[in-house]
Amino acid sequence: MEEKVVVITLNYNQNDYTIKCINSLIDSNYNYYNILLIDNGSTEDNYLQLQWELSKDSKIILKRIVQNCGYVGGINYGLEEGIKLNPDYFLIMNNDTIIDKNAIGELVRT
Repeated sequence: MEEKVVVITLNYNQNDYTIKCINSLIDSNYNYYNILLIDNGSTEDNYLQLQWELSKDSKIILKRIVQNCGYVGGINYGLEEGIKLNPDYFLIMNNDTIIDKNAIGELVRT
């Protein structure tokens, strides 16, 4: 049985970075994961664009915090939401990170 990973990343008005990051995660060859994307107080237009761009993949769970609560506050919110998915591991990434397709599997194996 593969171990479940929840990947948490934050967005704050940086859709270009975030979409590239999410696309690199979607290309992963590890299959047992979810992406928990926390929009941390972006403008309404920014959030709606992000929602539209990323609504096509069921691995992506988009949550919105209306008022920006800072990096740590956003990650803590993500951890609180992520624990509901009963993961074996969390992977916390900055939204400007591009991840190799083998990275999640290698991290789990380690």
